Amino acid sequence: KIQGEMMTDGTLTYQGKGDVNEAYLDYVEAMRGTGWEPRAAEGDSAKGMHCMLMKDTRQVDLTITSEPEVAIKVVIQVGPAK
Repeated sequence: KIQGEMMTDGTLTYQGKGDVNEAYLDYVEAMRGTGWEPRAAEGDSAKGMHCMLMKDTRQVDLTITSEPEVAIKVVIQVGPAK
């Protein structure tokens, strides 16, 4: 769901070339630059990372995993803050 230019609910997925740690650090830094605040993070930078970010009434759950056939899989879920 999108209201104006703001995604309020939904899932975005990317599979392709990339590095788990680099993708994680770049994404979190970019989100901080737009006002998102990291709240929790866990994982292994070689195998996979999970992070939750919050902004206004929204929450983003980011999961980046290493995939055998491709380099990484990134799943971003946006929804109401819990």
